[in-house]
Amino acid sequence: MKMTDHDKILIEVGACYDSDERGPLSRARSIPREYFLTLGELRHDGFVFLTDLPFSEAFNYTKGLVRCEEASLSPYPGSTSLVILAFSALQRRPMTEWAKIAVWIVRNHNNPYSPFNFRRTRDHWEDAMRETDDPIEVAHRAADIERTYQLRKDATAERHAVREQFAKLRKGISPESPELRQRMIEAMERDAGWPEHQ
Repeated sequence: MKMTDHDKILIEVGACYDSDERGPLSRARSIPREYFLTLGELRHDGFVFLTDLPFSEAFNYTKGLVRCEEASLSPYPGSTSLVILAFSALQRRPMTEWAKIAVWIVRNHNNPYSPFNFRRTRDHWEDAMRETDDPIEVAHRAADIERTYQLRKDATAERHAVREQFAKLRKGISPESPELRQRMIEAMERDAGWPEHQ
């Protein structure tokens, strides 16, 4: 999609995000509500132009969106935030760029779903940001935290499935899955204290 005059205003708003200058935000109030509604309807397609913009403009556009959400100009709060959709498009850019934008959003945007659409992912980024200020390292550390979380979640689900199957077995219902039977055997061996399962 081609960049519009409204997009350019958002870039101006973002460029002044950290200053006391309020002129661009006043101009943003002239952006019709339909602009934001159209972006919401287009979803990811509405932000394709961000992939080819110079980095500073793409970054400032994102800041402008954040400012508009804070000022309630954008009718998409929480998990419906347009910042989430814009960030999805930005992730097509080099990691050095989108990771820097992600760190900025986590630090400056009070929407707990932004920019990842999941509170948990944002929590992982916040945890990683306590360990390092480097955006690339933050991204890698957050991914490691997510992997650890998923492994624990999968292990918990597996233990639950095995417990359920033992309950069914006591009622005379045998497991159909060879994989589940194997996991039940391993669980019994673990409970018996077999060395290879310690």
